[in-house]
Amino acid sequence: MEAYAGLAAQLSRQEKRTGLAWQAMLAVEQAREASFSPRADRTLAEDPDYQETLASWRAQQFWRFGEGGARHLGDQKSKAIESKLRSMENGWKRVRHAEPVLDGKLGLERLQSNLGPKDALLSFSLGEGGSWLWAMTRNSFEQVPLPARGELVHRLAGFGKSIHYDSPDQDGPARELCATLFDGLSSNVRSRTRWLLSVDDALLEAPLSALRCKSGAGERYLIQEHELTPIISALSLVEKQGARPQLQLFLGIGDPVYNLADDRWAAATKESARKLATTQLPRLPGTREELQRIAAGWAGAGLKYKVLTGFEATPERFSQEVASSPGVIHLAVHLVQEVPDSQGVVLMRSGAQGMSAVRARRPSEMFLMFSMRPDGQSDGLTARSVDAYRLPGSLVVMSGCGTGLGTHQPGAGLAGFFRSWIAAGASGVVGTLWSIPDDASALFGVFYESIRAGKAPSMALRDAQLALLSQGGWNSRPSFWSAWTTVRRN
Repeated sequence: MEAYAGLAAQLSRQEKRTGLAWQAMLAVEQAREASFSPRADRTLAEDPDYQETLASWRAQQFWRFGEGGARHLGDQKSKAIESKLRSMENGWKRVRHAEPVLDGKLGLERLQSNLGPKDALLSFSLGEGGSWLWAMTRNSFEQVPLPARGELVHRLAGFGKSIHYDSPDQDGPARELCATLFDGLSSNVRSRTRWLLSVDDALLEAPLSALRCKSGAGERYLIQEHELTPIISALSLVEKQGARPQLQLFLGIGDPVYNLADDRWAAATKESARKLATTQLPRLPGTREELQRIAAGWAGAGLKYKVLTGFEATPERFSQEVASSPGVIHLAVHLVQEVPDSQGVVLMRSGAQGMSAVRARRPSEMFLMFSMRPDGQSDGLTARSVDAYRLPGSLVVMSGCGTGLGTHQPGAGLAGFFRSWIAAGASGVVGTLWSIPDDASALFGVFYESIRAGKAPSMALRDAQLALLSQGGWNSRPSFWSAWTTVRRN
């Protein structure tokens, strides 16, 4: 795909053939869309045998890293459970809906007709020999050459680090990267206030909202000029609109029991749990207040809410509550993920800037960590667990650490939990690019007020970011507000 798209884009530039540029963009977008074909049969979500097998597999993923001879036994059992899961999933009927026909000039015009008067669609493709940006409005289509993938990845990484670690000279990389990515766009595109972004690879990990871009005689953050709306692919814009979230019910999960020092343990239970408690994490006390404030806003609007904390914050209780089709699912929990070295996986920082990461031997897959069980065992959700849910139109908000991250492959689009929630039917997902303090109430107060007012997640997030910018203080720094990102299905 990359080779074809790059060749078509290059020939289009040399021969000034818009049709070839459109075919190059279409090839890129079709590859991204292929990962998100709707799943019409979701019977696994209600299959108790599958759910029980999946729970057993999750438990084995934790315990296969135990000590002594139990590890070998755990590996054998894990393989058997894995084999059963694959057999059940291979028998799961999946229906792929036909992709919209967009070839040729009529296809281009069809996609343009789905854009609003304030919209610009920006599609990026990073290639080894050169990268490309295609930009589209209701009445225009243009192609912009960009540096090769290696150079862009280097610049994106430098910019991201400068923002994440609050570098005093962060404006330089932010200014240079904005010029690199967007200076080639026409004034027609740059004047559109809502930018629909179809991106992948290193662009998914960059806090684009914190770019410093020209504005009149000065410069402003990109989020001050545009509503940034990441989408899974351009083709999703011509799909039939999915279910819209019904805001009547808010489901929040936070402040789980993560360690034996937690005062919520009963003395007798704690002593018996000590034998099995091999995975202990720092508590997230700020998330309880975060959820209480959000729930108060829901109650004040006459809407329903359900909050699970402490020992109630388990995958089983979560599954029960998800069956009620909540309009918003808010997960204020730890995330643990693999690191490519001998230290196992790293628990991303959660707390004040400068805190050290907690490293320990943990499962090989990324986990959203829920509460310890009364017997001391730990549990959580993996991307595979999420795949079994039905979330027709729900908005999923992950306020944990680095929840937007995953292993991104060139041309593959979204990764990590963002991909999983969207594939399960969520209309939108909000997460973070790096660790943030465990109480983000300052952001969520404005965000959820805008959501209840009927605004899209990307606009609600922009409202919250701009509010923080105007208030001053530590959370007005882009190291806090630009960590948040969102993506929508269509």
